[in-house]
Amino acid sequence: MEELTLDSLPDLPQIAVLKRITTRLWADSEVIALWLGGSIARGKADAHSDIDLRVAVRPETLADWQEPERTALSALIGETVVGVHALRWEGTVLHQALLADGVIIDLLVQSVSQDPPPDVTLVLGCRDAAFGALLASAALPEVEEMKPADPEAIREAITLFWIGSHKHVRMLSRHLDLLILQGLALELPVLLRLWYAEATGRDQGSQRPTIHTLTPMMRAITEATGPHSLEVLGSARTNRAEIVRAIEANRNEVTAVGRRLAATFGFEYPDALEQTARQNLTQYLKDGILQEQIAYYRARAGEYDQWFLREGRYDRGPEANARWFTEAASVEAALKAFAPSGRVLELACGTGLWTRHLVRADSVTALDASPEVLEINRARVSDPKVRYAEVDLLNWKPDGVYDTIFFSFWLSHVPPERFDDFWNLVQSCLAPGGRVFLLDSLYDATSTAADHTLEEADAETQTRRLNDGREFRIVKVFYPPEELARKLTGLGWRFDMQSTPNYFLYGSGERQQDEA
Repeated sequence: MEELTLDSLPDLPQIAVLKRITTRLWADSEVIALWLGGSIARGKADAHSDIDLRVAVRPETLADWQEPERTALSALIGETVVGVHALRWEGTVLHQALLADGVIIDLLVQSVSQDPPPDVTLVLGCRDAAFGALLASAALPEVEEMKPADPEAIREAITLFWIGSHKHVRMLSRHLDLLILQGLALELPVLLRLWYAEATGRDQGSQRPTIHTLTPMMRAITEATGPHSLEVLGSARTNRAEIVRAIEANRNEVTAVGRRLAATFGFEYPDALEQTARQNLTQYLKDGILQEQIAYYRARAGEYDQWFLREGRYDRGPEANARWFTEAASVEAALKAFAPSGRVLELACGTGLWTRHLVRADSVTALDASPEVLEINRARVSDPKVRYAEVDLLNWKPDGVYDTIFFSFWLSHVPPERFDDFWNLVQSCLAPGGRVFLLDSLYDATSTAADHTLEEADAETQTRRLNDGREFRIVKVFYPPEELARKLTGLGWRFDMQSTPNYFLYGSGERQQDEA
C-alpha cells in the first residue's frame, strides 16, 4: 500500500485539512506509514471530532520530529498552528495541536522500529510490509466493552467516597474552600460509576477513561437519571453555604444509589462509616459555626460600624438609607423611654453604638467575645461606669445579678436549639423585678451589604463577606415579632414586641412571676 489512499474518509469539514496534511507528509520519503486512530478510524466521527493522525518514520530521522515548536510544526504540516503541547515517551512523541481554523490534531510520530499503539486503525499509506502487518495486528475492537460490576469493587468505591467526604470538615474548619471544590471534583467519578453500575450492571473499574469509553457511559447515565444527575453535579458552589449543600447532595446521592446497589449485588453497605462522616459534619456545623461566628465578628470589628452607618457596601442609596436612619431613631427613642436603670448588663456589646445609650444607669457591664470590638467600644463610650469583659456568651457563667439586661442584634445569632438555654441564662442574671430590652433585625434584603444574598427567611444560617472578600458562615435567625413573643411567653416571659416598617424588631419584658 505504497500509494496514499484517502477515498474511504468521511465527508466532514475537517477532512479537507486532513487530506492536505497527509498529502504533504506522504511526499516526504522519510515517512514510512500514515494511519488514523480515534473516532475517524472507528467511523464514529462528527464535525467536532479531533484528527488522530499517526506517523511512522525511520529511526534515524525520529529526532527531527521530536522537537518542533509551533512555527516548525506549522511548516511541517503546512497548516497554521496556534498552540501545541508535546508528550514524549521512548521512541514516540504526541503533538497535540490546535490549528487556526479550530481543528484539533493529535499528531503521533513514532519510529518504525516501535510497535504501533493498540487502537482501531485506518491505514492511509504504508511503505513497509512488515510494519503494515504490525498495524493490522495492533487493531482493537471498536469499543472495549465495560465489564460486569464487581460487588466488592463497588463497595470499595463507596467506602473510599465516605473516607474522602469525611475530610471536608477539616477543609471547612481551615477555610480552604477551593480545596473542598477540588475534593468535590474527585467525587464526580464515584458518582458516575455508581449511576452507571445501577443503570447497566456494568462498571468502568480500572479501564482507562477516554472520550470513546466515556461517551456510552454518559449516555446510559443520562437516559437512566434524566436531569437529576446534572442537578446533583451542577449545583451552585459560589459560597460556603452552597459548598456545604453540594457536600450533602453528593452524600445523599451516594447513600441512595449505594444502598440500592448493595441490595442488588448483595454486598454490605458501610453504614457505620457513613454515620460517622455525617455526625462529624453535623457536629462541626453546630459547633464550628459558633467559632466561625466569633472569628467573623473579630475580623469585622474595624468595619462593623459601616453597616449601621450605611457606608461602603451597606450604602443602599438615599431613600433606603433615610428609611434605615428614621427607623433606627425610633428604636433609640423607645430605648430612651424604657430608661435602663440600676446595674445594667449588656450582652454582645459590640462597638458601643448602643452602650452609649446605657451609661445613664448606675453601672454597665459590657460583654463580648471579640477583644477588638471591646477596644472600639471603650474608646467610643469612654465612661468609667462601664466594665468590660471578653467572654463567649454561650459558655459564660454569670458573676452576679442585674436590674436591666440589654442586647442588640445578638438573639438572632443564638442557635435555635440553644434558645431556651440562653433565656435561662438571662433569667439567672436578672434581679427580682428586673427588666430586659432586646433589639434585632427583621428580614429585609437591603439591611445587609449589597454583595450579600440573604437566604430564605426561615434559614438558620447565612454567609457573610468582609470588605477583603473573606467569607464566613454565621448563625442568623430572623424572628417575626409575634412569633418571638409567643416563644418567650412559653418560657415564662411577658414581652411587648414591636417592629419598625422594614429593619428592626425590638421589645421589653420581664418574668411573668415578677408581675405584681
